[in-house]
Amino acid sequence: MSQVGHFGPNAAERFTFAASLKVSCVEAWISQKICKQKTALQPKTEGLWISARLLAIMLTRPMATGIAILFCLLAGTYLGYQQGISDGRDQIIKIRLPSTPDEAALLGTRSELIEILVKNDPLERGALLAPKLQSLGPEALPQVLDAYNDVFFEIGDFEFEMLATWWARFDPQAALDYTRSYWAASNYSVPQAVIRQWASQDPRAAAFAAMSSGDLESSDPYIHSLVTGWDESGHPGLYEFIRNLGPGHPRQRALMQIAQRQVRRDGTESAIEWAEGLPGTGSKDATLKRNAFRRVASAVTEVDPEAGAAFAEKHFHSPFGQGVPERVGRRWVFYEPEATMDWLMTLPSGSNRDQAVEESYRSWSRRDAPSAMAWAAQKNLEEAWFQPALSVYARQVGQSDIQDGVALAIAVQNEDYRLLTIARVVRTWVRQDRAAALAWLKQSELSPQDQARILGLPFSKEEDSEKNSSNEEGS
Repeated sequence: MSQVGHFGPNAAERFTFAASLKVSCVEAWISQKICKQKTALQPKTEGLWISARLLAIMLTRPMATGIAILFCLLAGTYLGYQQGISDGRDQIIKIRLPSTPDEAALLGTRSELIEILVKNDPLERGALLAPKLQSLGPEALPQVLDAYNDVFFEIGDFEFEMLATWWARFDPQAALDYTRSYWAASNYSVPQAVIRQWASQDPRAAAFAAMSSGDLESSDPYIHSLVTGWDESGHPGLYEFIRNLGPGHPRQRALMQIAQRQVRRDGTESAIEWAEGLPGTGSKDATLKRNAFRRVASAVTEVDPEAGAAFAEKHFHSPFGQGVPERVGRRWVFYEPEATMDWLMTLPSGSNRDQAVEESYRSWSRRDAPSAMAWAAQKNLEEAWFQPALSVYARQVGQSDIQDGVALAIAVQNEDYRLLTIARVVRTWVRQDRAAALAWLKQSELSPQDQARILGLPFSKEEDSEKNSSNEEGS
């Protein structure tokens, strides 16, 4: 009955029975062939038997064969992917983990740095980070960068300045390039740290890098760091470098930086001796020395006003002393304004004193206008030394009381200062009440030419002559 069932009218049953019979026959044939050599090929026959079994199934069962092929493809893809990850990881380790005497210590460096960098207290982070970086050599750079990459930072955080300083000790160019490519390290303070450290080791190479990183005709953020690092290094050539910068803001800023560092490191006397010893022959050196005098005067006065005043008096009539009293006055007036003005009063007359009086009083009034104006109100308006300050005072008063401002402007004794003061007060008046201001000008004793200058209008000499002739005829 079983044979009849297998050979019955059901086509599916007939196909299944035939496939099973074929598999059995193939297996029997392969088994007979393998068994003849089983003793000699024992290690290989088991694998061959499995392969034969799979081959028989593939020949007799098409659907199973398709599933098997798909499974093999997927399995092969997965195994290949896992092998690729493994191989890639090995290659990354070879690249980023250089051979060192203690690779385990390097692997610990990353976790130690992360533990430091995630602390909440910035002072604690700085206190722990500095000695840790100092203990590491160049071979630890990949682990250090990995640690920084694993922690969230804001742009320009101080940890990047410490990283830049450490990195610049052995590869400053790479450190500088890093600041241009990594967003959190792109703040000016980070490349400045690189330039400063670089300049302390190789100032000329650092100078070239700084000059290549910005326009020295504008306010360049790297000049300050370059000068600081170069001065810290003790290498010669810093003044010559500044001299060759040419006129402009970078050179003035560099001179001020040197002067301040001289004063704070070596004292006021040493800074003054440095300035006095600079070459001053030739127009270029003379200009540079005059600017150095002014910067040294400012730096000295910030820590010792009396020493600054003595320096200004010593060189008052010197070609390098022009503008020095102004520098002293503008710094001193921030601390002792009345003492500053009393000192200026004692200086010899001339443009050097006038400029110092005007700018010192202006600085005082900008800082504390009520006290400056109260002081000026008590002064004798006719004193010659006070005239530059009176000019500024009249303009201040004119902001709130135009009539009093005009009266003070007219009281200025110095002709040049008087016309300038009247002009500025009247222009303020024009903005407030144009008709009244023009009416006052018309009936004033000012010449038509001066009236035109005050209003900023063009005026010809012929018109002035005609006005003078008509005035003479009328009189």
